[in-house]
Amino acid sequence: MLSMMSLFPLVNFLYILIPLGPLIYIFIKWWSNRESKPVDPNLGIKVIIHYFKTLGYHISLIGLSLLLINLIKGDFDSGGRIGVGIMIGGGLVYLVHLLILRRFFTDSDYTITGRVYTAFNLIFVGLVGITSMVILLVIILGKTPKEFEVPLAFLIVYLIAWILQSWFFYRPLLNKEK
Repeated sequence: MLSMMSLFPLVNFLYILIPLGPLIYIFIKWWSNRESKPVDPNLGIKVIIHYFKTLGYHISLIGLSLLLINLIKGDFDSGGRIGVGIMIGGGLVYLVHLLILRRFFTDSDYTITGRVYTAFNLIFVGLVGITSMVILLVIILGKTPKEFEVPLAFLIVYLIAWILQSWFFYRPLLNKEK
């Protein structure tokens, strides 16, 4: 049974993402200066908005994974509702920040800030997917197979997310070649 105590890994996961905003801000400032490009006057606010959009995205993926774990186990009532709640909450955070970017900034997906965060998401989602696959294979090939629902759910969710994100990331590049 999934309890509120089992959500502590979610909190630890988010602590990994906390230093992301300042690090990306410093990287983009450095890159702009190195390339002798003008620094975006809205860089700080764009980094903050993309940061919270990214957090919402990853919270949604965790919620979807929790939902899938409980669907695989056939136990929606105990943990599935928590997964749905986390997924909806993360989705709302993502949607609000996406709408802010669309409303107040032009062409925000193709700015350096949007590209850096998208690249980070591709790397992070890929790492979670690879880690889930390795853990799942270790469990399956082990002498005493244990519960495999968690790595299987994370593998499915993060593999699909990685494929979709890769397609959205590379689509503008593919359109330019035509």
